[in-house]
Amino acid sequence: MSNDSFIKIENLYKFYGDSKSGFFALYDISVEFKAGSFVVILGESGSGKSTLLKTISGLIKPSKGNVFFRDKDLSQLTTAQLAEIRRNYYGFVFQDIGLLDHLMCFENIQFPDLNFDISLVRDLASYFNISHIMHKYPSKISLGEKQRVSLARALYKQPEILIADEPTANLDWKNARISIELIKKYTQDGTTVFLATHDERILDYATDTIRLQKGNLIKTK
Repeated sequence: MSNDSFIKIENLYKFYGDSKSGFFALYDISVEFKAGSFVVILGESGSGKSTLLKTISGLIKPSKGNVFFRDKDLSQLTTAQLAEIRRNYYGFVFQDIGLLDHLMCFENIQFPDLNFDISLVRDLASYFNISHIMHKYPSKISLGEKQRVSLARALYKQPEILIADEPTANLDWKNARISIELIKKYTQDGTTVFLATHDERILDYATDTIRLQKGNLIKTK
């Protein structure tokens, strides 16, 4: 791995199913990125975007190949070691949003931080225009508001790596642009972003681009 590589993906394959009916979700992917990169992953549904995000974060192990975070080969770590790395270094925005229904929005943002930084929560809430829903439960807010709370939660951790799967899918372009611009600011402080999307307007903010087609890497920038 080169000295300035932060994430390196090397001959990565992910196969689902058996030898008769299975398929490659990822096929021989090799690429590497520096810290502070804003990586946009493009491709149609089923192209392998979500699978790539999950392998980068160690949520699933590759069938073959390696994913390196700094000098650590994630494919060689135990479940407990991977969980520790995700807890300490990663922030996530999932397609299913994943807010905790029994917690109010401000509690979701800071969960599970026991040293509650109320000023940071207020700043994020103000930036995402969700200050008015901080004391509401997820069941009482719109899907777009839930997505913005999820983004605030991921950025509250000030992670070294942000994994974002379609983070603006339920937002109008005004709020999507606000969200992407804040994520971009975090890369200036060293956060490395991997963002899967269908929205090619987000390419204007990317430092790197991956295009996938049926699990194959067809283009990088």
